[in-house]
Amino acid sequence: MDSPDEIIRQLIKTLDVSVNTFNDAMPAAQRRILDEVVLMTKDLDVKEGKIQVTAKNIRIVGKIRKELSNIILDKKYMNSVNDFVTSFDSVADLHNNYFNAVSSSFGMKDLYTAIKEESINATVVGLTKSGLEANVTNPLADILRQNITTGGRYTDFVKQLTTQLTTTSEGDGSLVRYAKTYTTDALHQYSANYHQAITDDLDFVWYAYDGGLQTTSREFCIEMIKAKNSCMRYFHKSQIPTLLEGLICSGTVELNPKTNLPKGFIKGTNASSFLTLRGGWGCKHLIKSVPSAMVPKELRQMFE
Repeated sequence: MDSPDEIIRQLIKTLDVSVNTFNDAMPAAQRRILDEVVLMTKDLDVKEGKIQVTAKNIRIVGKIRKELSNIILDKKYMNSVNDFVTSFDSVADLHNNYFNAVSSSFGMKDLYTAIKEESINATVVGLTKSGLEANVTNPLADILRQNITTGGRYTDFVKQLTTQLTTTSEGDGSLVRYAKTYTTDALHQYSANYHQAITDDLDFVWYAYDGGLQTTSREFCIEMIKAKNSCMRYFHKSQIPTLLEGLICSGTVELNPKTNLPKGFIKGTNASSFLTLRGGWGCKHLIKSVPSAMVPKELRQMFE
C-alpha cells in the first residue's frame, strides 16, 4: 500500500493533469468555432466593405445565433468534457485510499457518492450550458448582433470574432479563459468538499497546507507553503480564524480592504468554507486533514 504522503502526491498530480489535459484541447476548439462562425457569415450582404442592414442579414445572424451551441458543443468538445468528468472518480478513489491509510475508522458512505455525483452534474452543466452561454456563446452572439444592426465593416467584424476566439501572448480567447478558471475551481473545490466531508465524519481537527507554487501563486499560499516547511507543518482547526486575518506564524500577509481577507480570497470565505475555498479562485492547493497521532505531541498539547 502506498504511504499517505505518496497518495497525496498522486492526488495533486491527478488534479493538475486532469485540468491541463482538458485545457490543452481548448485552443484547437476555439479555432474550430472561429472557422465555423466566419464560414457562416460568407453569405452576408456586404457593400463597399460594410455589412448591410437588411432583412436577409438579420436572418443569417439569427441562424448563426441558434447554431452557436451546436458549433461549440461538437463531438471533440463533448469528448473532452466526458473525459474530464471521469477524473472525479479518480480523485474520489485517491481520497478514499488516503483515509484508509491514515484511519481504521474510515468507511464509505452514501454522502461521499452523492457529493461526487452532484459535482459531476454541476460541472457538465457549467461546461455545456449556463456557464458556457454566459462566458462564450452570449458574447459571440452580441458581436454578431451589434455588427449586423449597426452596419459595421466586415473586416472589423471578423477581427472582433478573431480576438474573441484566439489565444495569444496578450491573453486567452473567451473559451480558453473560461475553461481554465472553471475546470480548476470545479475539480479542486470538489476535491476539497469530498475530503472535508470525510474529515468531519472522522472528527479530524489537524490540517496541512499542501501543493506546489507557481508564478501566479498568491502571497497567502506562498507563505503557507513556506510555513509548512518550517514553522507550521500542521495547523489546528482553531487557528483558521487567525489565518483568515493574514497571520501566519510570526508574519502577516496583505489583506484586501474590501473583504478583510488575504488578497485573492473569495468574498465571504470563513472558518468553515476556507477548507474548501482555500486561497481563492483558481487555487490549486490542497488542505489535507491528518489524524492527531501524526501530529507531534508537543504541538498537540498546545491545543488540548
